[in-house]
Amino acid sequence: MYIYSIGDNRFLMKYAAKINTGGLVLDVVTIGDDVSNVSTYCADTFGGTWVEAYTDGTRKQMPSIGYTYDEENQVFILPKPYSDFVLNSNFDWEAPNGMPEPMGDTELAYPNPIDPANPNVYTDVTWNSTDDKWQATQDLTTGDTVQWNGAEWIVV
Repeated sequence: MYIYSIGDNRFLMKYAAKINTGGLVLDVVTIGDDVSNVSTYCADTFGGTWVEAYTDGTRKQMPSIGYTYDEENQVFILPKPYSDFVLNSNFDWEAPNGMPEPMGDTELAYPNPIDPANPNVYTDVTWNSTDDKWQATQDLTTGDTVQWNGAEWIVV
């Protein structure tokens, strides 16, 4: 539930996601807290199949249009970011060979084999489905395109 306020008035809100037969989220609505059976209320009011959503992580995460509802596990799953990603046991998508672990003060800093005290900084980290590797642009000093080979970033 979410507390919505206008001036001194506070309202508790509930959420519901409209799904198709495959579990694809088609719409998400906010309704008042006074509704006791959110799914039935939404089906009667708007038509279709509805699933109550929660802000507390009860269904993994809040849904958005394009997410998928896994009825068996009662979780909302983000859209698959790349065709070769796989769904792990936590219902998160991951690359087939895993993402490199960052280090240092920034999540874009990675080990620098030449100078370990000064990690390399990479930008535009994306999955390259053609090569099945993570790819990035090395810090602004070189602008090199690099790929993760499973152990280190290499210039390509």
